[in-house]
Amino acid sequence: MGLLSARTVEEACVALVVDLDRTETERLPPWREVELLGVPVPCLHKPATGPIAAAVIQYLKGGRAVPPTPRLP
Repeated sequence: MGLLSARTVEEACVALVVDLDRTETERLPPWREVELLGVPVPCLHKPATGPIAAAVIQYLKGGRAVPPTPRLP
């Protein structure tokens, strides 16, 4: 894909960190975050298989789903 053009801005909110150096192997990974300038920010690792771009866009649009709690009989 190469380098992409983008508009510049004075400041921006950082909503997510994607660590492309680490591979995620769990289907339901634990919550991870990193601290940037003293602020905790969610962190995802790249998936072991499949593309990540669509998943990151969906994450930013809707957040992370919480697995349902099993019901007791």
